[in-house]
Amino acid sequence: MVLDVVEGTIDSIPPSRRRDVEVVREAVRRAVRSSVDQAWGKKSVVRVMVSSLDVKG
Repeated sequence: MVLDVVEGTIDSIPPSRRRDVEVVREAVRRAVRSSVDQAWGKKSVVRVMVSSLDVKG
């Protein structure tokens, strides 16, 4: 459930904005928090850690 929300959120961010770690972090945090609230009725504390890869090709 949560993994699906994370993947869907990242997919919904325009590719040019995905490079901004703060945009990704905040979008994922909000989406997961909302999903947990809907599923369990709890507003949880969500911490998101983003790792970025520098891919050259």
